[in-house]
Amino acid sequence: MARLRDRDVRALLAFLRDVHGCLDPDDFARRTLRSLLRLVPADRCSYNEVGRRGTARTFVAPDGLTPSGALWEALTRFGAQNPVIDYYRRTGDARVATYSDFATRSQFHRTALYNEYYRHVGVEHQIVAPLALAPSSPTREIGFALSRGRPDFSARDRLVLELLQPHLIQAHANAQAVARLRDHLAWAGRMEEVRGQGAIRLAADATIAFASPGSRRLLERYFGPRRRGDQLPEDLARWVRAQDEALDASAGVPSPRRPLGVVRDGACLWVRIVADDTQRTLLLEERAGRLDPAALAPLGLTARESEVLAWVAEGKSNEQIAAILGARPATVAKHLERVYRKLGVESRTAAAVHALSVAGLR
Repeated sequence: MARLRDRDVRALLAFLRDVHGCLDPDDFARRTLRSLLRLVPADRCSYNEVGRRGTARTFVAPDGLTPSGALWEALTRFGAQNPVIDYYRRTGDARVATYSDFATRSQFHRTALYNEYYRHVGVEHQIVAPLALAPSSPTREIGFALSRGRPDFSARDRLVLELLQPHLIQAHANAQAVARLRDHLAWAGRMEEVRGQGAIRLAADATIAFASPGSRRLLERYFGPRRRGDQLPEDLARWVRAQDEALDASAGVPSPRRPLGVVRDGACLWVRIVADDTQRTLLLEERAGRLDPAALAPLGLTARESEVLAWVAEGKSNEQIAAILGARPATVAKHLERVYRKLGVESRTAAAVHALSVAGLR
């Protein structure tokens, strides 16, 4: 059984004091690379994020060895052939492992990964210490890999990495948490707090990761009090899920993402989704103001129907509209039925949102 010498233990302790001070994921990767090379002899050490389609991102020490051009293309294309990565994905077992645990040299030499990449950079042996595995998701595996030509990695080398691995996992998680907080604060600072506006960052499960103060006020005004601080109101959550499902649909091209409109007391809240590969943000904007019936001319309504719809958009009941127009509530209801039919809607809220949209109050 491998044992560490006193000087190895002292080096490990110094390494841990350094790595837990990293407050940025990239800084964590680069500092750890240099330190690992001092603990485990190797020709190179790399920090890798590997997606289902191959390597997504990598840092390599010594500096200047990061692959580029055809080599990067080969690593990205054939990265999934790495026998250690294949093992992690099949089993979810995150132990420290070497190529030789799963493949002979001749088997490894027959892979495209070796012939198109590792052969060109002089790598015959590799040992990997994973930090995160997500075999059931399209995200990535993250870990450190030490590589060299000869000889294979020893039991001592494996023991060093096994002792370090839980510390590396925690230091990596800490650095990511600090980076997320810093990103959220910077993002919030860019979101100018203007009355009637707000923004919400969504987590992967569509809960609230971060919200501006204005957005929380708007949510409560238009959707009512929420039971949990990180949960979207159910109606809004249902709309977000529908937008996500539309983009995931396999049949044809989805319709454009249209904003959600919610009417309350003569004002309308418009909610839009802005998304990229890593973040989804809800932009909230409240629009209020007297709706001019003349602005509803494009809807093909009569003058009286336009008046009724304009007051509906102001949040007035049939009885209130009847009193304003000098008509009976039943007459207002009849006008509103014809409005629904012409607009192809079934509710006051849908008719009001349609009116505000046509009038440009969105």
